Amino acid sequence: LFDEYNEKKASAQKDILIKVLDDGITKLNEAQKSLLVSSQSFNNASGKLLALDSQLTNDFSEKSSFSSHR
Repeated sequence: LFDEYNEKKASAQKDILIKVLDDGITKLNEAQKSLLVSSQSFNNASGKLLALDSQLTNDFSEKSSFSSHR
C-alpha cells in the first residue's frame, strides 16, 4: 500500500480515509442519539416501576385499607 510514494495514490488514499472517517463520525453520532433515546425510555420505565412498587407496597402493607378488605 505504501511501498513507494505516488502522489495520485496518496491523494486517493487520503480521500478514502477522510470518507471512512466522516462515515464513522456520522454513524457514531447516530448511535449516540439512539442511545440517548433508549436511556430516556429506560429512565421513564424505571420511574413508572418505582411508582408502581411504591403503590403496591402501600396497598399491601398491613396498615393499608386496601389490604384489610381482601
